[in-house]
Amino acid sequence: MGFKSQQIKVVSKSDVQKHPDFEVYFKHKNVVFLSKGKAGKYLVLYEKYIPLQFTDYSKDVYQGELKAPIIPRESYLNDYREDIIEKCKAGVNFAGYYTIVSFGCGTACQQNLIINRKTGKIDGEFVTSMGSEFKKNSSLLIRNHGAIDTKTSLIELYERLEVNHLNWNGKELKKLD
Repeated sequence: MGFKSQQIKVVSKSDVQKHPDFEVYFKHKNVVFLSKGKAGKYLVLYEKYIPLQFTDYSKDVYQGELKAPIIPRESYLNDYREDIIEKCKAGVNFAGYYTIVSFGCGTACQQNLIINRKTGKIDGEFVTSMGSEFKKNSSLLIRNHGAIDTKTSLIELYERLEVNHLNWNGKELKKLD
């Protein structure tokens, strides 16, 4: 890993201070990659993706009347009103009785709403950079799913991008990993 003139160490967060002559190159979860010498742009780090199963978080799909989304007029969401209403016409797509609606919020940014289709209320929001995967009969959500290489199941590690497994408990998305 790295160049001949470079030394790389992979240590736990608690062991970083034991290596004062190394610089922190990258932090990921409880692991820190240390570098002595110029790491350069050619050092690329990957993590093997180990998926959770949607069936382990199964939900019954609501068959009743679907309420239209309630979008407060004073909200920034009012600018996206027509798009949100149109996307909700596709029906329930998440956790039994919710519709996740996504729209762009800038370069490499998607704003996502979790809309309760029994009430029409927006019960949650989250941001992604590379999309998300979810199913109408499961409360599991994989944030930034587009970062996973479908052939190798590897994820290139970025400081500002993380692939997460999240579970919707009806009030918030809770991190599973």
